[in-house]
Amino acid sequence: MATSTFFRSPILPSIKLIDEANAKTAAANIREIMGPDYTVKDRYQQDEAFLKLMNIEKWMSYAILCLTLILVAFNMIGALWMIVLDKKEDISILRSMGAPRKMIRQIFLSEGILLGMLGMILGFLIAITLYLAQKNMGIVPIPAGFVVDAYPISMRLPDFLVVGITVFAITLLASLPAAFRAARVPAVTETP
Repeated sequence: MATSTFFRSPILPSIKLIDEANAKTAAANIREIMGPDYTVKDRYQQDEAFLKLMNIEKWMSYAILCLTLILVAFNMIGALWMIVLDKKEDISILRSMGAPRKMIRQIFLSEGILLGMLGMILGFLIAITLYLAQKNMGIVPIPAGFVVDAYPISMRLPDFLVVGITVFAITLLASLPAAFRAARVPAVTETP
């Protein structure tokens, strides 16, 4: 009776790199040393599916929040429209005093943009507060078995820029109807 031997490759311990080391270069060097029989993965490749899921979650959250912003923009359109209706007489007086339509439109456009930018600044402050709370206290934990203990978050300038541009664009579009309506208010006409 012939016996066969079964070779099982040992599981190597994790390798921790110093801060200056490049993980991709180190992984490539280890692959070269170990040969094709071993699979060498860095920390991100080990949890690749989880990280892809988190990236998809980020963009889905962005899309949902954009839809929420669009719904809120309808409230802003209504509020600005009510201001135009309420200030119709004042707008007429301004027009009679020589204010051009462009100036009236600019006043209401600026008011709408100011509302949107104040909301954005408040939102950024809340986001920074939640970021600090998550980083320091880990208010959203992750079950055991993952690389991290708490839901990983990071602040990135490009994310702030994308959100800022999105808020500005939606605010501008929401301010336009009321601004154009205010510009169409006629000047006060004299009655005999």
